[in-house]
Amino acid sequence: MLFNREFFETDLIRHCDEKRKYSHDGSVSVRLKLTNAVEMSVLVIKQVTDSYVVFEVFPLKGSLRKHTKDDRTQGAPIFDLDRIAVPYSMIAEVEITTRQIGQQKIGFQ
Repeated sequence: MLFNREFFETDLIRHCDEKRKYSHDGSVSVRLKLTNAVEMSVLVIKQVTDSYVVFEVFPLKGSLRKHTKDDRTQGAPIFDLDRIAVPYSMIAEVEITTRQIGQQKIGFQ
């Protein structure tokens, strides 16, 4: 199966909504596995195109970075996430789970 625009615009949302029903706190985690063996935890899908998708992901190296209160009052989000554009041909697997992945404190939105 090759992932495509339709999967990320409709199917993934439907699967996440179904899994949330069985989550004790109503959250799910989405884990992306690429063909080059890189794995990442996805928080937000920022853009979907015909050939690639842009995700906000937890940092691949290091820990989650929290913006200062001053930055947040100026419109910054709570956390500084990494942003990555991935062509569909590089996506090997998308895992949707109700379990917390690693030290991740927030789930897919």
